Amino acid sequence: MARPPNPIDHYRDYVTYLYLNGVSRSRIQYKLRKQYHVAVNLSTISRRIASWGLLRQQARTKETPELIEATRDLIFRVGLTEKQTLSVLQRQGWPITKRGLKRIRLHPDRRWVRRINSDEERLALLEKTEQVIIEMTRRSNAISGYGKSLLQPYLRQKKQLWWCIDGHDKLKAYGFEIYAAIDAYSRNIIWFYVGHTATTALSVLKQYLAVCDAYGFRPWYLQVDRGSEMPLVAAAHWNFVLATDGRQGKRLKDSYKAALSTKNVKIESWWERMLHVSSRQWVDYFGELARDGDFDSDMLEDQIAIYAVFEDVLRQELFDFVEAWNLHRIRLQKNRPHVIHGQPWMNYHYPDPDKACNWGIPIDRSVLGEMERPLADIDISTCLEPEIKNWCR
Repeated sequence: MARPPNPIDHYRDYVTYLYLNGVSRSRIQYKLRKQYHVAVNLSTISRRIASWGLLRQQARTKETPELIEATRDLIFRVGLTEKQTLSVLQRQGWPITKRGLKRIRLHPDRRWVRRINSDEERLALLEKTEQVIIEMTRRSNAISGYGKSLLQPYLRQKKQLWWCIDGHDKLKAYGFEIYAAIDAYSRNIIWFYVGHTATTALSVLKQYLAVCDAYGFRPWYLQVDRGSEMPLVAAAHWNFVLATDGRQGKRLKDSYKAALSTKNVKIESWWERMLHVSSRQWVDYFGELARDGDFDSDMLEDQIAIYAVFEDVLRQELFDFVEAWNLHRIRLQKNRPHVIHGQPWMNYHYPDPDKACNWGIPIDRSVLGEMERPLADIDISTCLEPEIKNWCR
């Protein structure tokens, strides 16, 4: 009689995922017992890993300039802890261990994160920090440098499971339309667009297809408002669904929902935060220009001047807010246990496998190519034609 299969075989994908991400055999044994009530000994785990043909776990760190730069980016730009940095690097396929990461981080030639021992070092760090704060303040208040004295010459001479997407119309009266999508689980901003055609059907369609192309997958479910720009996105999403042979049902409502903007709570809540922190000053400033008679949206010369002067700085400031949002930490709320805490970027790209799984559906590249082809000549990257922008400068 053949030996009955071991329960561990039913969790092959889970064990493989843990092993390839550097989890020890003893830790795998513990997780199987705690999460799935499967009791196996270490020798069984070792035999299964060998029989499944998994590569041997990295025992040494291969230090390369690319690995050092990736480590620096995760620590300083993304703001991950050492434990998170190690996990992300291993998931990305870098040959690195805990000891190797510490060696890279504390190397005397780099000294990225270390204890400051002398008063001179503290003073130098404070001076450097002060300069950074001054520079950041100058950038965040860049709007104050574009007063009437600068604008007037231009007027005289003549931009996984559940994604919630919606437009932001606060700056629409001044020629700037904004569109974004947020992941409902992690609250990470999937895409963010600033331009002059953000809420037209072709523009939103191109944005959605570009994001699917970049990520290589689409969400399981889309929630949108009932705007006139959404039917083409609905059709594109449905074409992707049809390519999955009925995995998501046979009706559009199984993968798509259109409702009032007030019902799209995730993205509407985020718009309020962006308005409070970043875009309110632009709304007030452009409104002042209009009230003082220095801007008329019906005059082509005024609109060109607004684009030429403010497009780049507005886009950069809003993009900075998006990056800051994705990298900030959402605190644990004991009275709201359903709210996912932690960093949106980390929760979206590298969620804890014990708490979340990836519901993204790989896209059919042939279907994507057919939908992108008619949009190839549509440029949504800038508010002005290049020759006009160069002339304004």
